Parts: sequence; structure tokens; C-alpha cells
Amino acid sequence: MLKEWPLVAFTVAGQTALGLFLVAGLPLFFSRGGAADAPARGSRLAVLLAALGLMAAASFVSFFHLHHPFRAVRVLANVRTSWLSREVLFELGFMALLAVLAFLLWTGTGGEGLHRGLFAAAGASGVLFVWSMSKLYMLKAVPAWDHAYTPVSFFLTAVLLGALTAAAFSGAFRPGGSSALKPLLAACLVLVAAAFLWALLTAPVHGIFGARPPASLTPPGGASSALYAARLIVLVLGSLALAAAIWRESSAPALGAKAGLAAPVGLAWVLVLIGEVLGRFHFYGQVGRP
Repeated sequence: MLKEWPLVAFTVAGQTALGLFLVAGLPLFFSRGGAADAPARGSRLAVLLAALGLMAAASFVSFFHLHHPFRAVRVLANVRTSWLSREVLFELGFMALLAVLAFLLWTGTGGEGLHRGLFAAAGASGVLFVWSMSKLYMLKAVPAWDHAYTPVSFFLTAVLLGALTAAAFSGAFRPGGSSALKPLLAACLVLVAAAFLWALLTAPVHGIFGARPPASLTPPGGASSALYAARLIVLVLGSLALAAAIWRESSAPALGAKAGLAAPVGLAWVLVLIGEVLGRFHFYGQVGRP
């Protein structure tokens, strides 16, 4: 199961990139107060570069999964019939649009309409990238993956880790908090609860209503109940850290601006990231590979 670490890193990093881009980017590009003055342009550029960096890291680690990395260029040959080809196509499109938009913001060229149009195109490409990624695993031959748990989990990871990453940056660089931070933290808490319940109820094999694949010739996986339980425990701890961050943000006037939110939000981010990584190892562990 541990040999699947490149796929775990690729999927989690790629999904986080999309979530960060959408959660942090939408208000920056489309809110009334998001006019592209110098501070707003800097915030937009920071989000784009962070998402692009995550995508670059995801793409790099994915090569460790290939037996013949130099043949990867051939993967685009079957876009009409292969979800793998579509995944790579939308991945490259997402990265290219991020790079173009970042370049325009860096050089101060292009109007607001062009920037918003490129943002929308990049968002659509990123969503199709994650959708293609989920469809790649929904195979009739692998009953443990061929149900709603796969796409819902992938998109839930994207939104959850994207929102938490945005909150972590905000808590680190704005010690006194911000007007948008408290609702963002509350949304993160709801998302962590949703991830916990989705895993508790629908995770393959170990979830209460999760798929129990019949006996087959597929090699048995290495996903253990201990790994599943560890994920649930870590998600609970992450929700407690988020609750502490929300309390501290609400008490900021009494505690003073120096109270800071970097520690509790950062701890919540680390715990939830660990939980999602454990969940992804559990996902890949459903099917053994020689």
C-alpha cells in the first residue's frame, strides 16, 4: 500500500491546488471589492502562484508512479476514449491557464474582463481535471471504487484542503484576524464534519454503508481498519483545533491583536492534511498491486 505514495501525493496536491484556486480566488476576482489595485493584484498573484506550485509538485511526483516516465508523452494519444488522457489534458490546461493569468498580473497587462475570463476557464479546466481523475478509478472491475464515494471524496478533499490552506495563510499573515476569516473557519469546520461523516458512512469496506466487494481474482489490498480509524480520529482532532481557532478569533478584541491565529489554524491544517492522506492511502489500499 505504501508504494502508492506518488498517487497519494499527486491526487491530494492536485485537488488542494484546485480548492485553493477556487476558494481564495473567487472573492479576489469577482467580488465588488476585488478591483485590481496593487494590494489586490498581489493577493491574486499569490493565490495563482501557490496553486501553480502545488500543481507543479503534483505533476513531478506523479512520474515516480510510472515504470517508463519518458513514455508519458504518449498518454495524450487517446483523449477520445481514455480518462487518463483527459486527466492529463485538463491538468496541463489548468496549469497553462494559471501560468498565463499569473504572467498577466505580474506584468500588469490585460483588463479585468480578460482576467476574469481566464480565471473562469482555469476553474473549469481544474474541475474537469479532478472529475477525470475520479472517473479514472470508477471501474467495473474494481467495485470498491466504482461508486459515489470516489468523486465526492476527491472534490471534498479539494474544497476542504483549499479552504483550510486559504485560512492558514490568512491566519498567519493577519494576526488580528480579518472580517472574512471567521466565516471561512466556520465553513472549514463544516467541511471537516462532512468529510468525517462521509468516511464514517460510505468508505469502502470499513464504512457503515460502504461497499463490500465480493470475492474476486483481484489481489487483496492492504487497507486496514486501524488506518481507517486513525483517519477518523485525526479528523476529530482537526475539528477541535478549528473550534479553538474560531473561539480565539471571536475573542480577538479581548485577547488583543497579538493573540494570533497561526498556531491553531496551522495545527488544524496539518491534522486535516494527515487525515486526508490517510484516507487516500485507505482508498488505494482497497486494491493490491504486485
